[in-house]
Amino acid sequence: MFLIDDEPDIREAMRDRIDWESIGCVFCGDAPDGELALPLINRLHPDIIVSDIKMPFMDGLELSRNVRRTMPSVKIILLSGHEEFHYALEALRIGVSEYCLKPISASELSDAVRAAARQIDIQRQQDHRQSEHASIHSQRETLSMQKLIAIDRTEISNFMKYGQAANALSFTRKYMSFLGGIDWKSSFVGRYVCMELGLSALQFCRESVSSEGLSEDEINMLEQKIAKVTSHEEAVDYIAELLETVTRFREQANNKYAGKILKAKDFIRAQSARYELSLHIVAQHVGMSPSYFSTIFSQETGQTFVEFLTSVRMARAIDFMRTTDFKTYEIAYKVGYNDAHYFSFLFKKFTGTTTREFRKMDKAAAVLRG
Repeated sequence: MFLIDDEPDIREAMRDRIDWESIGCVFCGDAPDGELALPLINRLHPDIIVSDIKMPFMDGLELSRNVRRTMPSVKIILLSGHEEFHYALEALRIGVSEYCLKPISASELSDAVRAAARQIDIQRQQDHRQSEHASIHSQRETLSMQKLIAIDRTEISNFMKYGQAANALSFTRKYMSFLGGIDWKSSFVGRYVCMELGLSALQFCRESVSSEGLSEDEINMLEQKIAKVTSHEEAVDYIAELLETVTRFREQANNKYAGKILKAKDFIRAQSARYELSLHIVAQHVGMSPSYFSTIFSQETGQTFVEFLTSVRMARAIDFMRTTDFKTYEIAYKVGYNDAHYFSFLFKKFTGTTTREFRKMDKAAAVLRG
């Protein structure tokens, strides 16, 4: 079970006051907003996510859309202080398991999580029975299925985002070596993997780089080639061609948008004191989609949007610490945080010291310099 809420007190209360093991769950992590939570969720693969709906940077609805695309079996419970019909309607459209209004008691939340866990148990029992039935009729494909399950989709996704076109073939040979030995004539696994990876790359083309030079006709032509792949060697050549195409146009797009990233960084520095400043606002300012802006920004700066914004705010906070007598909550507000506890948490994470310790050490250092 993974928990997301931007209010530290509420998040800590839900985390610490509920005996998760007693309702059949293991608490695997938490985060203050969706953008920080998403990479953790992709790494931890929780079965159940409990998330606030209104959070900075990435709200609960956007987080749910992202998770639903990559992990459709995850049960999502959204918590909201909003009774507006459109929030509940959107949550229903996304396919969340439960939509609960805040404030919510520990017992109510426990009941919601317990119900989600029960649904997971039932589904796994059904999957297990189906798996046993299939194994009776197809023992020969057991090894192939294990190979299918072992695919690291994150690795190929990262290559599409960060890899170089010149390395596409060598990467593909190494990445798809686990399919060696599969009989493509008697097993569906090889074709399935090729089709899945191919469609993932083509989807990346449509969402990210097609507007930068790759036409829809070219994408359709690449898509039609999938059906003609009948061997491991052909699969390697096909996936390598796709990856080379994707990365080449992505590199061209990155060069084109270098100026927009500089514009975005200047805007972030100028607007960093705004509590509501978000990836969506900055992306709109530079005329890019939020998802594509997030990818390009990370590639160009080596930081996520949240990491860069936090570094800008912490630099301003340090300056206030050194040059003013403002209290911690006043500095938090001036640099863009309306939650002093959350600001203090980030400050210690960023500097390694509390705000009080920082001021003491800075004053001592000033005396030595003087």
